[in-house]
Amino acid sequence: YRLSIDFPGAPPPFGDQTPKQRYIEYATAAFVLPTKKGSMKKASGLVKLKEKQCRGLSTLLRIDGDAFVIWRLTANDRRRPPSGCWPLVGLVEDSELGHSYLVADRVNYDISEDERIWSLSLLDNWVWCRNHYVRAPQLVARGKDFDDVEIGVAIQHGDVSFFRRDPGTDMREASNWNTTGVVGRYALPAGPGLDAWHGPTPLVRPVVIGSEDGKVQATFLGMYANAPFTPPPCTEALSGSWTYAGSP
Repeated sequence: YRLSIDFPGAPPPFGDQTPKQRYIEYATAAFVLPTKKGSMKKASGLVKLKEKQCRGLSTLLRIDGDAFVIWRLTANDRRRPPSGCWPLVGLVEDSELGHSYLVADRVNYDISEDERIWSLSLLDNWVWCRNHYVRAPQLVARGKDFDDVEIGVAIQHGDVSFFRRDPGTDMREASNWNTTGVVGRYALPAGPGLDAWHGPTPLVRPVVIGSEDGKVQATFLGMYANAPFTPPPCTEALSGSWTYAGSP
């Protein structure tokens, strides 16, 4: 019962796993890092991201469920004025190819540019998916003003949106958050009207992707049952007016 209340985005227990074991799995979610032996281990705290490096959580979420995942992102080089490049935050499909990014130490281009993999991620106020991008004007652009920020990704019965706020404010206070609005709507199974490049797998993994200069620290702050408020639709994203970025 507590699993469905506290983590409504979690898939049901699998195989011999009990609901209690599944609950503990999600209550102790953390970044996972690759080991030299090729397996994965949980990170004990913040993660330093290299250029375009992708690191994800230890848990998967149902795209048709409910969840709100928050990270704090900080530039390693805390100069004034801020001059860091924005990292990306979002969701990646649960697939062998998607998993290959999680275990890679270095990549030639970030996962948001890979047209073979479904991902949906936020870069300042631009949303990326399979090397396509669209601006979400409801979220005010900060340009190169990346220094220290908290970003959340919300899944609400197939609706995906992003939230952003300055650190240190009350997570429960809705007015502290700004949002892109709903930038993706996904139904399972995908209907014939859904573009092939636009559809995720039933399970997705929350991820953070290092910026172009790689000077980013990421801290997982928690997973909650609901977003701070129900976001409005982002017309620009939902209308399908995405721009193709060309070959990576």
